[in-house]
Amino acid sequence: MIKIQDIEVDFTNIDITPYFQVKAENRIRFGLEVFENHGTRLLQDILNDVFLDSSSVSASFITGYINKNKRSSLKTGLGEIVKISNWKESLIEDPINERTIIFGTINNLQPKHIFAYTKMIIQGHPQSYIIFYNDNVLIYVSSDVVDIITDKNLITSLKSKYNKYYVQGFE
Repeated sequence: MIKIQDIEVDFTNIDITPYFQVKAENRIRFGLEVFENHGTRLLQDILNDVFLDSSSVSASFITGYINKNKRSSLKTGLGEIVKISNWKESLIEDPINERTIIFGTINNLQPKHIFAYTKMIIQGHPQSYIIFYNDNVLIYVSSDVVDIITDKNLITSLKSKYNKYYVQGFE
């Protein structure tokens, strides 16, 4: 369980993305096509509104699976944007699919790493089940969306400033 201010998100629940685990007042969603159509400058502006340049950010992601005592690894693409020298692994049992999911966490990233990773996804690189977070904000990046979860005031500000860009269908 990850706690962002007073908001709890269970990232290990791969059946429901973090976006749908929180109230509408604590979330905003951008379709990746917005950044494809309007350029990555929009993404940079959003990240600048969410983080200070000096913010420290962690990333958690699925690194692989253990199925019938056989370990398989997934490529996240993070190694292309940041040198990963150490990470922490957590094993989460998935009894429905009779496997263990391996989650990795790395710390001390910066907002520029979120930008670089998301830019890779926009350019068509394979995506991983990944979040970037600190005590104040959580960002989920997939091949379709960038979801931001944070306090009500910042979400209200983002929804006002980026009114014509964010996905409003889940309000």
